[in-house]
Amino acid sequence: MVITDVIMPKMSSNVLVEKIKDYLSDIKVIFMSGYNEELVSDRGIIIDEVKLL
Repeated sequence: MVITDVIMPKMSSNVLVEKIKDYLSDIKVIFMSGYNEELVSDRGIIIDEVKLL
């Protein structure tokens, strides 16, 4: 399982998860953020499709 922040300084969480899934395709991912859902979705995370803390 991977738990990652949505907003990171050098790589987006989407890119991180894509790279990990190249090696571990069935890994579970939980995204976390201190930001509201609107800002998170502006970053390309589709709230309905992911687990978000």
